[in-house]
Amino acid sequence: MRLGIQRIAALLASSTLMLGVVNVPSGAQSNAAGNSPTYTVTFAARVCPTYESVFANRARNNIQESLKNLGPDTPYANFTQVLPSFEDGLSPQSNCQPLTGWKFALGSGYTRPVPGTNLSYVTGTSSVADRQVTTLASTPLLDAHGDPTGSAIPGAATITLTAAEANLASRSSSLWTMGGTPTQPLGSTPNDYGFAALRCATDNLNGDNVEWIGFPSATTHVFCFAFYVQPPPGAGIITITKQLASAQAGAAAFDFHGSISYTSNNDFQLTVPGGKTTNSINFVRGETRPSDAPWTVEEQPAPGYDLTSLVCNKVTTSVITISGAEASIVLAPGDHVTCTYLNSLTPPLLGKLSITKTVTSPAGFAPPTSELPETFTYAAQSGTNHANFSTTVPYGETSSPTATALVVAGTWQVSEDTPPTHTGWTWSPSGVTCVDDHGHVTTSATTSISVPVSPTDGASCIFTNVLHPTGSLTILVKSHGATGTFPVHIVGLDALAGTELNQTATTSSDGVATIALGDSTTPLNGSWNVSVATPNATSRGHWRIFGSPSCNVRGPAAHLSGPEELQVSPSNSVQPNLICDFEYQFIPASTVSLEKVVLGDLSAFTSNVVITLTCDDGSTATLTVPPGTTNVATLPTPVVIQSTTTCHAVETESGVNSVDSVAIVHGVMVNGAYTSEHVADFVVPADTTESHVVAVFANTFSKGGGNNGGGGTDGQPPTNGGSGDLPYTGAPLQLLGGLAVVLGGLSVFAFLRRRSTLKS
Repeated sequence: MRLGIQRIAALLASSTLMLGVVNVPSGAQSNAAGNSPTYTVTFAARVCPTYESVFANRARNNIQESLKNLGPDTPYANFTQVLPSFEDGLSPQSNCQPLTGWKFALGSGYTRPVPGTNLSYVTGTSSVADRQVTTLASTPLLDAHGDPTGSAIPGAATITLTAAEANLASRSSSLWTMGGTPTQPLGSTPNDYGFAALRCATDNLNGDNVEWIGFPSATTHVFCFAFYVQPPPGAGIITITKQLASAQAGAAAFDFHGSISYTSNNDFQLTVPGGKTTNSINFVRGETRPSDAPWTVEEQPAPGYDLTSLVCNKVTTSVITISGAEASIVLAPGDHVTCTYLNSLTPPLLGKLSITKTVTSPAGFAPPTSELPETFTYAAQSGTNHANFSTTVPYGETSSPTATALVVAGTWQVSEDTPPTHTGWTWSPSGVTCVDDHGHVTTSATTSISVPVSPTDGASCIFTNVLHPTGSLTILVKSHGATGTFPVHIVGLDALAGTELNQTATTSSDGVATIALGDSTTPLNGSWNVSVATPNATSRGHWRIFGSPSCNVRGPAAHLSGPEELQVSPSNSVQPNLICDFEYQFIPASTVSLEKVVLGDLSAFTSNVVITLTCDDGSTATLTVPPGTTNVATLPTPVVIQSTTTCHAVETESGVNSVDSVAIVHGVMVNGAYTSEHVADFVVPADTTESHVVAVFANTFSKGGGNNGGGGTDGQPPTNGGSGDLPYTGAPLQLLGGLAVVLGGLSVFAFLRRRSTLKS
């Protein structure tokens, strides 16, 4: 039977009475995929030929737990998300191979070390139900939204975080992971593998065996990579001990250099506190194999002090060579080597009063170069005899060259004129220590000391001062469109690398700034990177950065170092008290819905209409409309879309069985725009704007002659054909207008495209 255009329009017009009420038929259904956002993590393990073939983490320091130093500096900028393209694609790390069957463990905290190793491990495993992950031969490679890319990643496994784990991941430094397990950080055969590096999500700061998992803005999937060396060297311990011949009034800092240190400059410092005579540090390092260079360590000259002796002891078979202030160590596996550096105050020059200035400061703090070097002046008096002199501490140094003055015998009162307070920092004295030519030591806790000088003697004094920062850092967070809790992560740079501070800002009013609270940032010194994490996405929507973060001063003191992060230097002379603002916008979740309208002769509507929806982000839905439905049928719950994705909707069952001879007019429209007769492919924007997409399918039935047909299969639309088919004859605008009237202003669908005839 043939249906003319006029007949179709008449059917549409007569059907408007049926569509006055929109309801949900009992048979309509949708699955939940896509409604609740999920957070996923892919864990990957790699085995490498050497430590030198593994990239270091961002902070090259002695928190690093590998037995040998690593290779090139990190390829990542600050807080760049860990990516397979970097880890597997860049030389020399591309020489590493996938490691299948390797375990990772999760926890809510960490500590160090695992007994018998130098490796950190996670704690609070009960908080995450003792979750462990084992790498597979391969697993699908997912993008930042957790959507399949069509590729695979070898030696990896992906897990979906539980609600408890996702809640921990929404806070900085709260959900931790480790390579291996707390009892077996190197697996069940620990002699087969040596730890090299671990990087996870945005945490690739320190080189230890624990990292925390967090999700950048608008991201629901991250990667963790662990690297191991096979075969590993045996481990030994090198202890460096600094010993003073006598206690000093103030702290005494000594600089060392050598390959045992993993810092960028292979240096480290040992400070003996005031009133103490010793301090030490341990280095767990790999055995020196025939192809390896010996481990080295050398004390650098310290003005005001002489190196009295260097003695190294061993337990087993290590070979130690001493040359001046340097020790060269061929370390045997399992050995413990201890090298002790003994220092004493430099003896005075006869008939002279010598002054050396030493300064100490909180780690990483140095005032601007324009305000150093700092000059300290001294006045000495013995009766009517006077002596005045000064010494200057060079920028970046901890002590000054020794200044001397000729003096006569007598008791001399020596006083320091402390430099004035500067913007952002100030000085305070911490003590004076003097020695005469007979080795007699005199100390004072003030800026003045009385020193006896005999006719044949001199005196040598060390004045110590402490540099104090007076600046601060305040983080303000403002949210628009909703309120939420925003974790703030503050990570030290340069000399502060490895130091992490955490705060939290919970907004309570739209558009009103909230101060982040937590670890103290008053006073604060040095250089830091500041980033703010957004709350986890929910079925309601997700968060986006609003504009760019900014501070109350720009330039060297504070500048944007990434799209969502700042690099700041509190206690600077321009603006010591930094106030930095972060703003976020809540983006309500986008949705997709399916609707079905049936027109015409409803006696021909004898079986289910089935429409399926599949989206590239994994969201799916099915709308099943049973026979007899007289109103617009829609999904009971729209599908929630968190990130921009492409969706495909298709009518797989038309609602006609094989007994009836029926003519069907099909039409599909998405948000008022015609797509095709059975299939709709459309993009749902969701990353930066809220969008609600409705795909509407329309069938108009008319009983009559035609060819046999039925529902489609395998996701394909129903097929209709035969001599009864009419070619498409046009009039799209007229038909669209008629159907819009039928829909009563819903303005969502459909256009009549094809006319088909079915018969039994």
